[in-house]
Amino acid sequence: MPRLLSLALLAVASADLDLANWMGQLAPILGDATLLDLSLPGTHDSMTYDLSDTLSDGYEGMSAATSAILHALTPGLAGRFIRKQGQTQGITITEMLEGGIRFIDFRVMYTVGPDRVAGGKDWYCLHGCESKRKAIAYLREVRSWMDAHPKEVVVLWASRHGNVALTGTAQYPGTTPAERQAFFKQVEDVFGELLMENVSLNETSIVDLQRRNKRLLWFASDYVESTRSSPRAADARSIDNQLKGGGYGREFVDFAKQGGSKLRDDRARNQFLLVSMSVGPPTPPSKMLRSWSSCRTSSEPTRNGRRSAQRPRKCRT
Repeated sequence: MPRLLSLALLAVASADLDLANWMGQLAPILGDATLLDLSLPGTHDSMTYDLSDTLSDGYEGMSAATSAILHALTPGLAGRFIRKQGQTQGITITEMLEGGIRFIDFRVMYTVGPDRVAGGKDWYCLHGCESKRKAIAYLREVRSWMDAHPKEVVVLWASRHGNVALTGTAQYPGTTPAERQAFFKQVEDVFGELLMENVSLNETSIVDLQRRNKRLLWFASDYVESTRSSPRAADARSIDNQLKGGGYGREFVDFAKQGGSKLRDDRARNQFLLVSMSVGPPTPPSKMLRSWSSCRTSSEPTRNGRRSAQRPRKCRT
């Protein structure tokens, strides 16, 4: 596989890399490479570019009653501040895909809409505040983009707060199995034949997925209840989600040094290695300097919410 990646670099060095079609562009040299062999650029809290000023129901670490009260109050009280604290992205889902992103961290919750304080609920994206539009509207954008780019494969992970293990109302507070299943039915209606079915990720080549037009992998937290163990979805518990120091510092450097063996181990177990590059609170200068010294780089940490899926990358300038 290192030889494959070297060939890929040689191929794109002699021509302009088309980020919107990079999987199709590399198809002639991918051979038997699977989704688990590639390094997929991704985004963390992907839908936060379109948050409203309204706190979502089911806010992480908060009771249902408290989040319901704040849902009503936040549009006029601190909602703008909370939204800005939760925003990690500044470009649209279509612009992400056009820029080469192929892993989408799609966080959703069943909540009253941002323009209402009571009444019917629906599924919205969230990170503290909820999105301006219903979650399904963003997924329709993904479908439209994929129709226009017939060789590109996209991975989406649906959860409330990036947890692969929580199930039922622990994953989606205040929801019923029927409400969760209705959302997945909407997902099926949008993506249809593009959804991968019963795919063994470590055995099925990218080229085969392109040929059969099975190009959308839907990872579902609360897989059993939310999808009724559908063959058209994958259990999010097969994601090996590694959180390593926000993409810089000693912890990440140590992980990168042994990342190749970790990737091989996960591939053998048919697990999807996800390496978070999201950045938390700023590191104290003294610790930051020690981290820079240990990895011998002058690159500065950023707050761009980027996430690297699959192969870990070494510390670099």
